[in-house]
Amino acid sequence: ISAPYEDAGGNSPSHWTMLENVKPGDVIFHGLSQCISAISIATSNCFTSKIQNGITEVRQVNCSPVIINKTIATSEFVDEILETCSKLKYQPFDKNGNGRQGYLFDLNDSLAGIFARALAKKNPELLNKIPELKTILDY
Repeated sequence: ISAPYEDAGGNSPSHWTMLENVKPGDVIFHGLSQCISAISIATSNCFTSKIQNGITEVRQVNCSPVIINKTIATSEFVDEILETCSKLKYQPFDKNGNGRQGYLFDLNDSLAGIFARALAKKNPELLNKIPELKTILDY
């Protein structure tokens, strides 16, 4: 995963700078169309990389991704989202429990556990494909 250091106006949104906090072994849930559609495990710390013919510098984290066969809709977890995310500064969901537009957000352990349990229930093979999920099931 990667994100620029700055946009055209010289700004660096918090959801881009969050890449700097990622560590190897971190579990990253990927959202698409209001569903969790993939999970990646970070395999590196954040580092600087160049794209677009080696000119543009970006933040980058190497990851090992797994596509989810049976996704879960985050709308099924609005109560849990509101309960666990309301105190986060850069939360992935708004005050109504809808996903925010952005690249990377901090997800608290409790909600990560809720999502991991729901995904593992629908996709039991995930626990073999992503052993790191076992560490967050009890959150």
